[in-house]
Amino acid sequence: MSLRILAITLLSLALTACTQVVNRGPVAGADLLVAPLRGGAPLYTVTTSTPASVIAAEGDAAWNAGSDTRRLQQLGRADLPGDLPLDAADWYLVTASGGSDFDIDADGRLESDVGTPVQGSLHAIVRGEQLLADGVAVSPLTEAAYRFVVDYLPELTDAELEETLDTFAADLVSDTDISGVVEYRDLLLANRLYALENTLPGQAAAVDALAEAIADGAADERLRELALAISSRGAPGPIAEAVYAATIHQSLVETYCAICHVEGGWGERASANRVVRDDDPEYASKNTENFRNLLGRYDVAALAATPRGVGHGGGRVVPEGDPVLDAFEAWLKLL
Repeated sequence: MSLRILAITLLSLALTACTQVVNRGPVAGADLLVAPLRGGAPLYTVTTSTPASVIAAEGDAAWNAGSDTRRLQQLGRADLPGDLPLDAADWYLVTASGGSDFDIDADGRLESDVGTPVQGSLHAIVRGEQLLADGVAVSPLTEAAYRFVVDYLPELTDAELEETLDTFAADLVSDTDISGVVEYRDLLLANRLYALENTLPGQAAAVDALAEAIADGAADERLRELALAISSRGAPGPIAEAVYAATIHQSLVETYCAICHVEGGWGERASANRVVRDDDPEYASKNTENFRNLLGRYDVAALAATPRGVGHGGGRVVPEGDPVLDAFEAWLKLL
């Protein structure tokens, strides 16, 4: 058996048709609720497995004979019935509230008989087909993705939501399912109990900080702050592009920047910043990406100051008091 097939087989054995809640360790006794993502009555509620429920199913002897690794993998789990009224293509929200973390220090050992209470909730946005066919890990990774998009759900189409989640996943995890591409499914399968290395090394500390805040029951604003710190982006790409087209392009870029920063212009010769005019149907996405790249070299304050003439070879180009100056800085923060 190839390594790729073996890895997929082990992952399938661990997660198929089962949702597991994992914060630092498995969260046993959590109330798990499945509901339509964009509003509607809950479709299913269940409590995740506890030591008592596992012992009731398998017996004391099996539980006591198991290693800490095996026991941790049995906790925090919930099997969803196959007849749930889920549409394969629709998006759903899975919410896990309360319960106790049985490996709060993430050392791979069963912490105690009762675990550490989790004061907050964990969320996961999941398609119907993933929820029933793959199983998912509801975790700080899925919480980060949820916090990244939740404020923008009314403005995002389902296709834009999927694109955003795929992009967000690439900042956090590697190719968990070894499919050759990193996408949101990889994040949903990145269960630290089975494959801690799937979380990108540079993000592990930030993910753990979010996990600790969830355990402590931190306020929504703090959770959102920690979630945004994990990603390289401040808002979903489609949102940033829409705001650009509505508030930045005509009032700043077309009116001022495009005088010089176009192909053959004086600004184009003097800097790496070249803007695209709106005769290009992709002007919003191209210019948004251009400014994102500039933020790789300048911070928001420095880039926002250039129309005022600060660090700008062309001097001041936008009159003081023009509202586009504040709008430009606010938009840069979305990037």
